[in-house]
Amino acid sequence: DLDAGTHTVTVFVSNEMGPPAVRVDAPGIGLATGPTWMSTDDGRTWKNASLVTEIAVPEITQAFPTPLRRLLETSPLWLAVCAIAGAIAWRGAAEGSRAAQLLAKVTPDRLRYALHGVLLVYGLNAMSTGNMHLGADSPDHYEYVHWFAEHLTLPRVEDGAQFFQAPLYYAVAGGLHRLLAPIMDHDVLDRGLRILSVLSGLVIFECLFRLVRSAFPLNLTLQRIGLVLGAGTPLLLYKTQFVGNEAMAGALAACAVVAVMRVARPGAPAHPLAFAGAGLLWGLAVLSKVSALVLGPPFALAMVVWAWRSRVRFAVAAPRMALIAAVFVLVCGWFFAMNYARYDRPIIGGWDPEIGYEWWQPPAYRTPEQYLKFGDALERPVFASYFGFWDGVYSGLWFDNELSGVPNLANHPKWNYPFALCVLLWALIPTIAAIVGGLRVLVPSRQESALDPPDWLIREISLYVTGAYVASLLWHSLTLPYYNAIKASYALAALPCFVVLILAGLEPALRSRLARALAVAWLAGWVLFVGAGYWMRAP
Repeated sequence: DLDAGTHTVTVFVSNEMGPPAVRVDAPGIGLATGPTWMSTDDGRTWKNASLVTEIAVPEITQAFPTPLRRLLETSPLWLAVCAIAGAIAWRGAAEGSRAAQLLAKVTPDRLRYALHGVLLVYGLNAMSTGNMHLGADSPDHYEYVHWFAEHLTLPRVEDGAQFFQAPLYYAVAGGLHRLLAPIMDHDVLDRGLRILSVLSGLVIFECLFRLVRSAFPLNLTLQRIGLVLGAGTPLLLYKTQFVGNEAMAGALAACAVVAVMRVARPGAPAHPLAFAGAGLLWGLAVLSKVSALVLGPPFALAMVVWAWRSRVRFAVAAPRMALIAAVFVLVCGWFFAMNYARYDRPIIGGWDPEIGYEWWQPPAYRTPEQYLKFGDALERPVFASYFGFWDGVYSGLWFDNELSGVPNLANHPKWNYPFALCVLLWALIPTIAAIVGGLRVLVPSRQESALDPPDWLIREISLYVTGAYVASLLWHSLTLPYYNAIKASYALAALPCFVVLILAGLEPALRSRLARALAVAWLAGWVLFVGAGYWMRAP
């Protein structure tokens, strides 16, 4: 019980992993924390306490115009481009027209090779013109590469900021560095190592092509849209042009997804070597970045669905499933065993005390609002992960929201931002289509259930993989309440599956001639914004 009169409540709070926070809720005496409370760091200077929901964002988020402003400023150009493309598509819908004959020559196979060439040119241009320090944590990645090149052994995690990472990328890059160092300039060689990421981007796009073709084998229009949309996804472009392990990990994981989809096709079991190959690719992906462990549940579910629908006997299915697991463990299990022997835990993260130093980032706390709201990414996409989970994922998928790890106006990547920013609003259509597509796959209609089992299985596994990565991103952000924990790039491997869901959502809307013409008009705007926006300019 409190005596009558005025009382002062003082709460001492400390937090080594973020700003101190406190919540007091005593309704019986009318006491609760709020904006009227005062706080002090030294016991002498007092100021109003801030609410946990009030997040201070970097000033650089205000340095870029809003996407809507850029969309309006460029409207004369994109309106003309879209109108011309839509008119050509409308005429091309008429059988026997010259436009139809021209479109027939642009087969998905030909488009695939053309887009491979475009991606390669964009990557080589970034290699030759981009700042050497571009790319998230690029100095730390180079440090690991140079360590391996010099020592030809794995370091301890406390010896470098990125030394906790799985080693495959650094072994490949370090081996190339050691091999070529006697005949190449050091800086030229470091810049040339970006080719590993560029080639990884081509592999991811190839996996995308194979999934799209398998999921929609008779719909050439959807295949073309998927290829152009996938090749022009900003995440694929900006994440595969700089040094780092995420591109290689994404490529190997995407290959593992394709391999699992092949062995999971209904019918007679594939050759055991195909199952072993799936385990090998998955193991290599995890050996590049442990986030590929996320593929375990969707792979297991895909195998169970395969065995059930194909009516394969347990005595036949079980050994093949076990073969995937056995090869996987054989390829990457030693890395986790080494970590356990050294640090008493199989997985070490960049936030664990074993790396030798402590750090934290804003906001340092999670609130329900960060997961229930969306929209800031459409106005302030740079570091939109400060505002919430969905804003961070959306801006990272459709924009280089962390400026490739160089968040200052002097040295940030020289994208053509008037066009790159427009993509954020233009991408609302494929985002909504992906949600619709996921729901269609999750709850198929009677007509959709009658599709050929292999076609529908590709869509189902795409949903499993995409869902697994979204769930892992949610969990990661909840357990690590920092803005840097919300990264679409962690799900780079799921990009081909995500595009399949987009096309599944667009499929029912493209049955009329007008809808197809509008889709082509939209796609022309997409090519304009992405093509012009993500061509790296010299510093």
